[in-house]
Amino acid sequence: MIFSRQPVEPYRVIPTECKAASNDCSRSMIKQWADRWLAILEITDSGDFHDVVSVTEIMRRIGRESSEADTLIVTFVHGWNHNASDGDDNLVQFEALLAQLAQLEARDRGEKARKVIGVYIGWRGSSIGSTPLWIPTFWSRKAVAEDIGHSAVTVFATLNEIWTEASKLCREGGKRSDTRMLTIGHSFGGLIASRAVLPLLSKGVAEARGDGKKFRGFGDLVVLINPAIEASAFLGLRSLLREYPSTRTKYPNLLVITSDADWATRYAFPAGRLFTVWDRSVPAWNDWRLMLETIGHIDEFRTHDLSARPIGPRSNKARSPLLVDRTSKTEWLGKEYRYSDTPFWLVRTDKSVVRHHSDFSETLRGFVGALFSNIASGAAAAPSPCISE
Repeated sequence: MIFSRQPVEPYRVIPTECKAASNDCSRSMIKQWADRWLAILEITDSGDFHDVVSVTEIMRRIGRESSEADTLIVTFVHGWNHNASDGDDNLVQFEALLAQLAQLEARDRGEKARKVIGVYIGWRGSSIGSTPLWIPTFWSRKAVAEDIGHSAVTVFATLNEIWTEASKLCREGGKRSDTRMLTIGHSFGGLIASRAVLPLLSKGVAEARGDGKKFRGFGDLVVLINPAIEASAFLGLRSLLREYPSTRTKYPNLLVITSDADWATRYAFPAGRLFTVWDRSVPAWNDWRLMLETIGHIDEFRTHDLSARPIGPRSNKARSPLLVDRTSKTEWLGKEYRYSDTPFWLVRTDKSVVRHHSDFSETLRGFVGALFSNIASGAAAAPSPCISE
């Protein structure tokens, strides 16, 4: 069939939790495993959650569990041509990441492993299915992604508040709470996530510049994979970095990864944007180009190149790796450019790491998982003394 309109009704209609190891959970909002659980929240094209009551209760549960014990809160917003159905590639790959993080916790912490909590934000990124007619849906799906941003912002703001409050708490023995948070957006999901993340990152840089405090971003790590976001959206943040370049950090708070193999953001996105910005009056070609192309394909924004290789002997002249993942026996190398020592990494890679636009497979998951695990095993992020409940 050439034309197959995707359903408007939600995929997830059962609000109670489902034991994923032994049941069919394809209609459930909550999937439960022994060491992790996943909430799947769906937003309509008009920007409302399908089940507001259940979303509210899920946020309360995350807050309650994170106040009682340390957790890892991991959120994923899918992109174009994806949804919340059980076999969707993005959902399957995100579940694999949650399992990977739970395994790393068990390996590194044993009985003190933190529970992994996943939040998958679903929307009609796929409106007509896998047909020859899906390319023209670029304009309607981008418009929907922009429209539904306010609903997702509410969830992001709530999760960031949960993380902030949990990080202030004292645990047994006077140790600070070690709850950590990872946020991931792919394609137009990166656009949705950026609506919540970029203003808070800009605020964090401005406050650090103003009073000299340690930079505090959005959670512990935000990853945007092949984000379908015009480069002009990052101009304010880049201006702040130019004014305050002394935010030296070992790891990023914002990691934007774009692959040379991503034809959707390399070619389809500029072609789609052309019909939107062609008549705008701008001072110079470069300003127009920033509205036309995605952030990952503008060389002047790039801070790193990323490549992977097996762990092995290195010559004295070889670059030190950005990251070593001993689980997969992989070293991650990153050639550095301007602003590479800030909390914002704009990374270009190739098909050896990200094979295509929708890729979130084992290689990329290995990098994101190892990076977040390193961050989550470091010193607690909160600058203030912990507070006993």
